[in-house]
Amino acid sequence: MGFIQDLREEFRVKKFGLSHSSNQCFFRCQWPFPKCIFLLYRIIVACYAFFWFVFVVSRSSRTTGRHFTLVYLTIWTYILLVVHLMLAAAITVANYGQSSSNLPRKNMKKTGTELQTNEKPPPNLVLGTINSSFSVNSNLVKSNETVANGASSSAAIYDPHGATTDVSLVDFTGTGCHVDRVKWYSKMSWVLMNINQVAAPIITALYYAMLYPLKQDNSKNTDTIEFLVDIQLHAVNTCLVVLELCLAAYPVRILHFTHALIYGLVYLAWSAIYWSFDHQKNVLYPGVLDWNNPTRTSVVVALVIVAMTTFHVILWLLSRIKISLYGRCCMENSANSL
Repeated sequence: MGFIQDLREEFRVKKFGLSHSSNQCFFRCQWPFPKCIFLLYRIIVACYAFFWFVFVVSRSSRTTGRHFTLVYLTIWTYILLVVHLMLAAAITVANYGQSSSNLPRKNMKKTGTELQTNEKPPPNLVLGTINSSFSVNSNLVKSNETVANGASSSAAIYDPHGATTDVSLVDFTGTGCHVDRVKWYSKMSWVLMNINQVAAPIITALYYAMLYPLKQDNSKNTDTIEFLVDIQLHAVNTCLVVLELCLAAYPVRILHFTHALIYGLVYLAWSAIYWSFDHQKNVLYPGVLDWNNPTRTSVVVALVIVAMTTFHVILWLLSRIKISLYGRCCMENSANSL
């Protein structure tokens, strides 16, 4: 029943927006890793992606191709990925000094079905509903579910991505969020992540399914550097996105599929404009995005739109699984250790 309610909630108009109950989702790891490890990961990944972008652009200026490098969707998406990773690293660095939001053990004790704390919850505290229903009564946080022997079936759940208070009971999905705590730069990072997490895998799939075989037929001798660049732009890009999805605590909303959709439509319009200047030479993706064959192009575009929407829904389901795993493993272990 909880899943059905969450699914219905995802289709409310407010879910188009970028309000959320926590800003820490955008600079904290989903898992209880040391903050310094997650910070180091973000810096290394951002520098790695930036290095390859500079290398690709500098190399393209020395090679002669049919089209300028920056006209391709692959490069557009990789630029957005680099910007996202660098922005995410900057946000993580800027917020690194914030105090940990783990519950202070010295102020807490677990007694039977209750978990008590001396810290008063914030007035607009939003509770997560991962395994059970929770209620807040002054300084007392307790679960409404009990098992036969009277013990709580789940200790009071808290997460390290909540508001900047010691008691951080936050709704990962933003359901019922009354206070928007997301900073403007975090919203930028959120939008970029929404685009990349769909666009990168779609580009990888299209390239290796439709374009790579044609490229292999036309070029028998492949330069090693070109091969490495090819892997970086069409395979490693998706690997970097998958890493972010697994490690970072970014919220995923079904209606945010519109971000990637708008991005795709913008590039579609750009490709048509570019093609209009030379119908023969300015075909960017022969057999895939070729306006000389509008029927085939329209079919491909329609299939891509369906694939993008479906994939985004799958990402939402995977995010629910990730939250559930976090609730079952990390939160319960932390509560049991009090």
